[in-house]
Amino acid sequence: MEEAYARRALLLHLGSVLQILSRLEQQKPDSLSIEALLATNGMLADVPLVEYVVQDMTVREFEVRVLRSFCLWPQLLLEDPLDYGALALPVRKHLFAGNDAGWKAYASTLREAAPGFGTARSYTAKPREAEPNFADERDTEAGDIPVEPDANDEGDGRLRERAAASIESAAPGAVRIRRESYE
Repeated sequence: MEEAYARRALLLHLGSVLQILSRLEQQKPDSLSIEALLATNGMLADVPLVEYVVQDMTVREFEVRVLRSFCLWPQLLLEDPLDYGALALPVRKHLFAGNDAGWKAYASTLREAAPGFGTARSYTAKPREAEPNFADERDTEAGDIPVEPDANDEGDGRLRERAAASIESAAPGAVRIRRESYE
């Protein structure tokens, strides 16, 4: 039951992060530093994520780093059990690199509701990187990509099983929902 509360708390935190990004997008203070933003917008002063990051970071840089840090959280929050290391690692890497004091303060605020978040224990199992490395993919030429399955593709059946058991799988006899993008 404790993990369900932690999952809920982390989901609420993700929602507040998205609200912050939405407010920043409306104001368009891209060239301001976080420190200047906090001086002009008192409402953000008590938000741990904004409060503890490096203060000379620009708002635009902050937005990009936040998106990279939290982009896989929805998927990771659905996994059972929660992988606190995979949740914490990209946040620490992108928003708190070289800022250990800020990271410790930020992680401690989340640990009140999610006790395993950002603890040394959550890093002992070498958590996987929760972010794909797109730079490597852009640098690879199309001719270098193997087309034939190899020994590394043996888990394909396991992926199909996970997809079949996921919460988005249709139950037998259920009507499929067609999803469309409005972009």
